[in-house]
Amino acid sequence: MAVIASTPAKPKFTRTSGPKVRTGCATCKYATPSPAPPLCDGYPKPPERKKRQPQAKPNADMSKSVVREPKQALPPTINEIVFSSDFESLYFHHFLHSTTDQLSSWHGSSNFWLSYALPLAHICPPIRYSMIAVGAAHRLFMARSVSPAQSAELQRLAICQYNKAIKSILPLMSANSIYDLHCILICCVLFISFEGLTGRYDDLLRHLRAGNQLLGPSLLESTPEQTVVTKKLVEMLSPLGSIVISFMDKDFHSGVSPWYEAGSFKDETVSQPFNDLDEASYELQRLSVQETDATWVDQILRQTQSDEVDNDLNQAPRLAIEEGFRKWSSRFETTKQTQHDNASSRYDTQLRHLRMEQQFRKLNIDLESLDSSGEVISDPALFAPLLDAAKSVAEPFLAVNYPNFSLNGELMRCLSYIAGRANQPSTSGVQSEALSVLRRLNRREGFWDSNDVVRMHEMLLFEEEDESGVCLEWEGAVPAGVPGFLEELRKARGFQGLEADQFQSYEHH
Repeated sequence: MAVIASTPAKPKFTRTSGPKVRTGCATCKYATPSPAPPLCDGYPKPPERKKRQPQAKPNADMSKSVVREPKQALPPTINEIVFSSDFESLYFHHFLHSTTDQLSSWHGSSNFWLSYALPLAHICPPIRYSMIAVGAAHRLFMARSVSPAQSAELQRLAICQYNKAIKSILPLMSANSIYDLHCILICCVLFISFEGLTGRYDDLLRHLRAGNQLLGPSLLESTPEQTVVTKKLVEMLSPLGSIVISFMDKDFHSGVSPWYEAGSFKDETVSQPFNDLDEASYELQRLSVQETDATWVDQILRQTQSDEVDNDLNQAPRLAIEEGFRKWSSRFETTKQTQHDNASSRYDTQLRHLRMEQQFRKLNIDLESLDSSGEVISDPALFAPLLDAAKSVAEPFLAVNYPNFSLNGELMRCLSYIAGRANQPSTSGVQSEALSVLRRLNRREGFWDSNDVVRMHEMLLFEEEDESGVCLEWEGAVPAGVPGFLEELRKARGFQGLEADQFQSYEHH
C-alpha cells in the first residue's frame, strides 16, 4: 500500500499594510529598495499646528481695573443713509451725479462737493437736506417738458427740504468750532445755489452776505487740513462778491480779504511759473479782491504819498493793479509752456477760463486807456481776443441741449461786457456775435442768466434807436442784479401796453 505524502499547506497571502497616513503616499514609504525607486506624486505638507502658549491669568485687582474700549464703527456709505422717502434718495443722488458736475466746473477748484462736502453729508443733516433741495431745484431748472403738477410737486419738495435745512442748522449757529463753521458755510453755498436756480436773487444776496460775515479771524487759526476746506469755500464765495459789486455798492470782499492778504508778487520773479493753475486762479482773484478792498487802497495811497511820486494820487491803486496783472500774465504764459503736456479735461477747462479772464482784463485796461484819452472805440480787432476766448469757454455748453447752471459768472460777464462796449457802427458785428452766443447758451451763472442779459442789451439797443431817449437815474444799488436792472429799465422807459408789443417785435427782429 502506497503511502501518500502530505503536501505542505500554502501560506496565506497577506497584503502589505501600514498605518493610515494623510501626509503622502504609503506605496513610496513602504516600497522595497530597487535600482529605480518609484517617484512620489508630491503631496503638499499640511500646515504645522501652532502650540498654544499658556496665558498667565491676571490678578484679580488688575482684571477689575481693565476698561475695554468700544470698537469704533465704520462711517456709513451712501447706500446706508436712511431717507424718509424715495424722492429724497432720488434727488440726493441727482445732486451727486448731475448737479456736482456743473457746480464743480468752477475754474480753479477740484470737485469740492464729492471730496469734502459729501463725507460731511453722512453725519450733518443740514448739508444732506440742502443737497436734496438743490438737487430738486436743479432737476426743475433742467426740465423742459414737465407738467404743471410735476413742477408743483418738485417745488414743494425743494422748499420742504430747504426749510428742513434752515431749521436743523439753527443749533449750529451758537457753536464756534471749525467743524460747525464749515458745515454752516457749506450750507450757505448750497443755499446760494438753490436761490440762483430758483431765480430768487434777493435771497441769494442775503445768504452771500451771511457767508462773508462767517469768514472771520477764527477760521485763520485752524489745522492745515481745515485750512484746505476753508480756502475752497473762499474760492467759491470770493468771485460771487466780484459779480455782486458790478450791481451793488456794498463791499462783499470784507470777509474774504484776510485770505488774500498774505503773499504777493513781491517775492516772486516775473519769469517764475505758478505751481499749477489753481495757484494762478488764486493769484488772479487776489487782484479782484484788492480792487475793492478799502484797506489795501488806503495802503497804496499812503505809500504813494510817502514816495512823493508825481503821478496823480488817485490813479495809484489802478496802476498798482495793472502792474500786478502784468506780472501775473507773464507768469501765466510761463506756466502754460511748462505744462503744455497736460492733456486732462479738467486742465483744459481751467486753462480756457483763465485765458478768457486774462483777455478780459487786457481789454478792460485798453478800453480805459482809450476812454481817458477821449478816443472812440471803433476798432473791432480790440474785441477779437476776448470774443474768441469766450466762445472757446462757451463751446461745451452750446453742445448740450439742456439748460446748465454754475456759480461762476465770468462767461456771462465777458459776453455782456463785449455787447455793451462794442456799441459803435464799426463794431456792430462784434456786438451781434456776442449776443448770438448769449441767445444760444441757455445758461445761468449765479446772478447772470443768459436770457436776462440778452433782454437787457436788446432793451438798451431799442432805447438807443428811439429818438425820444430816456435818462436812467436811481439811488443806491440796483436790486436783484440783472432782473432788477431790467425792471428799472422798464420803469424808466415805460415798456407797457402798446410799447411792450413794439419791444417784443424788436426782440424777434
